[in-house]
Amino acid sequence: MKAEDLRKSILQLAIQGKLVPQDPNDEPASALLERIRIEKQKLIKEGKIKKDKGDSIIFKGDDNRHYEKFADGTVKCVEDELPFEIPDSWCWCRLSYISSISAGGTPERNNPLYWINGDIPWLKISDITSSKKYVNSCTEYITESGILNSSAKIFPKGTILYTIFATIGEVGILNFDATCNQAIAGIQTFTNTINDYLYYYLVNLQDFMKSISKGCAQFNINQKILKSAFVPLPPLAEQARIPDRWEWIRVGNLFQHNTGKALNSSNTKGTKRQYITTSNLYWDSFKLDSLREMLFTDEEVEKCSLKKNDLLVCEGGDIGRAAIWHIDIPMCIQNHIHRLRAYETVEVYFYYYAFYLYKYSGLIGGKGIGIQGLSSNALAKLLFPLPPLQEQKRIVEAIRTIFSKIKDEN
Repeated sequence: MKAEDLRKSILQLAIQGKLVPQDPNDEPASALLERIRIEKQKLIKEGKIKKDKGDSIIFKGDDNRHYEKFADGTVKCVEDELPFEIPDSWCWCRLSYISSISAGGTPERNNPLYWINGDIPWLKISDITSSKKYVNSCTEYITESGILNSSAKIFPKGTILYTIFATIGEVGILNFDATCNQAIAGIQTFTNTINDYLYYYLVNLQDFMKSISKGCAQFNINQKILKSAFVPLPPLAEQARIPDRWEWIRVGNLFQHNTGKALNSSNTKGTKRQYITTSNLYWDSFKLDSLREMLFTDEEVEKCSLKKNDLLVCEGGDIGRAAIWHIDIPMCIQNHIHRLRAYETVEVYFYYYAFYLYKYSGLIGGKGIGIQGLSSNALAKLLFPLPPLQEQKRIVEAIRTIFSKIKDEN
């Protein structure tokens, strides 16, 4: 499993509400949808958007199945169309219900009146693919007459941009007012409180959109397909908890780490102390009935001794195998074990499980892929997700619950 695949799998679980338990105290998403409906009606009344004849509401019937009610009053069951199950506090809706969607346009390329001395940013697909989450710059500008000559419109800051032609499903949040070409759709939500979550959902939707894109030489999806896309809408509090508050961080910036003392029979200085090797370290446990002793100087003890909640990872032997030292017994380590000690407070079991996942997904010690060895330099560069501390604890609790059920069933 590549790091990008791991990121996608985490995001997939998050947008399905399966990453961590839901908080029953959260305001349900139905209340958020009602506020969106009111805002939408207000914009229609003010003439700022047109009434959508295909508008619909998705609801759960008495039989616990999902139905869709359209503007003309017709109702149909959509249970078999929904891609996955969501928690009870979430709601399904179409993308068009929570946003206004329109594509850009390109004025005549050979007319200098539309391009020379232009001061309106005009975006292309490459401006989105070269950005990360936010689109902060562009390479071309057009004039106001150029906008009037095309079907383009000026999208305000905060608009979600989505590529619909040739390159499908690239997403970015506009960080300034701009227009764009017809290969890009602008998605303007009726409440910007959902923009961050919707960005991550659309990122996750890319593979599906690619699979249904149509065309010969160039693949594309039309606005109808985009507007009809199902969106699982979580409560606002849950949206705030999904990957925007997460960061990526290298192990060397999160943990102080070093290996222990190398075995050397010529050492004659120091005090005899017990030490563990890779053969004593198992997944989250230690075999302490066959310990050996070695001379450690005071300086070596400082480097090699263990404290409670130190995370230990095998450099040699079964590379990547990890355990947490939670025993109040003085102990040192041999040089084929990495000692990781967090600079700040973290839920150390979150990172123990991360090593477990990396190990068995092939990112560490895999044959032909990943990191073959785990030198100090390789370990320091290893990328890990960094959720907020409370989120780390929730994830650990969820994993423990799942593992406990598996153990009981076996």
